[in-house]
This record gives sequence, structure tokens and C-alpha cells, in this order.
Amino acid sequence: MDDIDIDIGKPFSKPDAGLPGLFVAAAYSGTLSTVSSSVNALAAVTIEDLIKPYIHMSEKHLSWTSKGLSFLYGALCIGMAGIASLMGSLLQAAISIFGIIGGPLLGLFSLGILCPYANATGGLAGLLSGLVMSLWVGVGAQFYPPLPEQSRPLGLTTHGWNFTTAADAFNWTASPTEPGLYTTVLQQNTEGV
Repeated sequence: MDDIDIDIGKPFSKPDAGLPGLFVAAAYSGTLSTVSSSVNALAAVTIEDLIKPYIHMSEKHLSWTSKGLSFLYGALCIGMAGIASLMGSLLQAAISIFGIIGGPLLGLFSLGILCPYANATGGLAGLLSGLVMSLWVGVGAQFYPPLPEQSRPLGLTTHGWNFTTAADAFNWTASPTEPGLYTTVLQQNTEGV
């Protein structure tokens, strides 16, 4: 017992060693519960709105169908996350996905608002064809980006121009080094100074 030297006044070497792990566990469990409730809500809405009114099933079959749809939607979410990781930054992926889906949905809403004679069959056909076309363009742009010679940006060089700045008087002069071209002078008004 003589070997152990405990000094009450000294703090431990890592007083908050478990706090970051607890924080990560709390964030992970919150994220997992949100994703699982969203997947189960998708399955429940699909069962209640799309399957139950048209197909008469027993409660046991509805339960198995709901579990299968939950698995399907979970796999779809994992697949979309994998695709989004290949698309580069998360913001770029979100903007691309919103652009692919948003255009056909805007067309469907515009059809419903502006054309009172449109029916559900025509709206669904237009939505699906718009989604197919925008998915074709969006996915094709990810797998086959344009060649550098097809996406040439404008040049940013100032070849042939001489820029001088006088910091004291805020006098900016831009003139070409070759005579006979333009000369631009911007001067600050110093009358009231």
C-alpha cells in the first residue's frame, strides 16, 4: 500500500475521457431513430394508401408486407447514400437530386394549377417521362462529364494591360501597354477633404 501515491489536489490526466464518446453515441442514436422512424413511416403510408385500398390481405400478410417494405426502403436509402458519396460534396449531391426531381414535380403542379382539363393518367405519364428524362441527363452528367475542351472557361488573364494603383489618393489607372487603345481613370473627389 505504500506504493500508491494519491494526491487529491491533482486532477486526473483525462477528466472528460468519456464525454466525447457519450456525445457521439447520443448523436448516433438520435440519427438512427430519425432514419428508422422515417423508413417505417414510408412503409406504413405505402401500406395504408397504396396497398390496403386495392388489395385485401390478412393482418399477418400486411405485417410481413410492411416489414418487407421497410427493408426495401432502408436498402434504397443506403443505396442513395452510396450514390451521393460518389457525387462529390454533399451540397452538390443535394442540389443535383433536387434538380432532377424538382423539375418534373414543378411541371406536374403547374399542369394541375393551369390546366383544369388534365386528368390523372396524363399527369402521371408526364411526371414519369419527365423523371426518366431528368434522371437520364443527371446520371449521364455524373458518369460522363464534359471534356475539358467542351467546357472551356473564359480566360482571366490581363495580357497587354497595365494596372497601377496610387493608394494615397485612390487613383486607379488602367491602360493598355500598346498605344492607341482605351485609357480608364477613376479618381476620388478630394474637394471636401
